[in-house]
Amino acid sequence: MIRPLLLVPALSAGLALAAQKTEPVLLHFTPLFQGKALVLHADDATPAASDVETFKCYLSAFKLISKGKVMWAEKDSYHLLDASDSATLDVALAVPQNLIWDHVEFQLGIDSTTSVSGVFGGDLDPTKGMYWTWNSGYIHFKLEGHDPRSAGRGGEFSFHLGGYLSPFATVRTITLERCGAIKQHITIDLDHFLDEINMLAQYDVMSPGETAYKLSLSVTNIFHCGDVE
Repeated sequence: MIRPLLLVPALSAGLALAAQKTEPVLLHFTPLFQGKALVLHADDATPAASDVETFKCYLSAFKLISKGKVMWAEKDSYHLLDASDSATLDVALAVPQNLIWDHVEFQLGIDSTTSVSGVFGGDLDPTKGMYWTWNSGYIHFKLEGHDPRSAGRGGEFSFHLGGYLSPFATVRTITLERCGAIKQHITIDLDHFLDEINMLAQYDVMSPGETAYKLSLSVTNIFHCGDVE
């Protein structure tokens, strides 16, 4: 008769955990281009002097932090932002109610283990156009368009940043201070990224390696928490 009695506290604790209420923390991402919310160049539009045709990036491993301590971490945390689909620019995190936190942390890119673990569905589906091969892994950041500074044909540029192998792994950790009660408005400054590149010398990156690694370092500085001005 002792064993059933010992199960009661464990069962009660499990039920309490299952009944724990959650509330959403909303993250809204706004890519910026030429100082404004990005509008992708339409295929049938008159070509502009400078435009963006494609912008996608993977964000993963979301965590909420309080005074340097991780208070909550999202499971199976993989999100593909795609400027051609506005619904993907909103990330909702289901966190325990009344959770105290002061920073949000996430990674740009997909971890090495996931990259070599086979084919996935959802945001990780290779049909999303963000996967090279099993030995190269996922494209973490993709930006394509035209710029008069580019030596590419017609001013084209294509930056596909990825790679999970050392010493040129491109996964980057980004930490931002909380800037809203419930909804966090996070901008992605594509102008800053492009301004860091000499496109007369380098206007395309299409595979992992040293160049992709170096460019990925500047990507960590283009995320900012705050309303669009």
